[in-house]
Amino acid sequence: NVTITSAGGNANENFSREIMELFTMGVDNGYDQTDIEQMSRAWTGWRVDKLPPGQENNPFSAAVTNRTLAAGTWTLRYRTDRHDNTAKTIFKNRTVDARFGPPYAGRSYQLNLPARSGTAGMQDGYDILHHLADLPYTQEYICVKLCRLLVNERFHHGVDDFTDPNLPPESR
Repeated sequence: NVTITSAGGNANENFSREIMELFTMGVDNGYDQTDIEQMSRAWTGWRVDKLPPGQENNPFSAAVTNRTLAAGTWTLRYRTDRHDNTAKTIFKNRTVDARFGPPYAGRSYQLNLPARSGTAGMQDGYDILHHLADLPYTQEYICVKLCRLLVNERFHHGVDDFTDPNLPPESR
């Protein structure tokens, strides 16, 4: 289970790890523990909380005062006072593996998040999601998941050299 809160100085690494392992890059595919730690700092302030009726789409709303008895909806809430406002660097000095070939191979995929405070700090999380979606590691991982579902369950990510002219049709 993922803890539903994360605060500056006490970042929850589980959420970052699960985003990368389960939903974007896969296990041990283009990141390490340092990246998880840096990314977790960007999610500080994000939490699941019970918001008053009519405020479920306002992540900056105050939570209900009594979570047990008060009416409301459990949804995303962003707490500016819990966000790590400092600059963050994820995938520091990393370049895309040669196996991906042009135009990706050798390209830096370092992500620099500036220092942000107030409600602007929430942008850190959105910037990470956008960045992850544009990485060849994620593209490969999602494609492999779809191929396993729709074509053949023996597909694997992180093994093909996409520059090899003799790739089998499934890998092409």
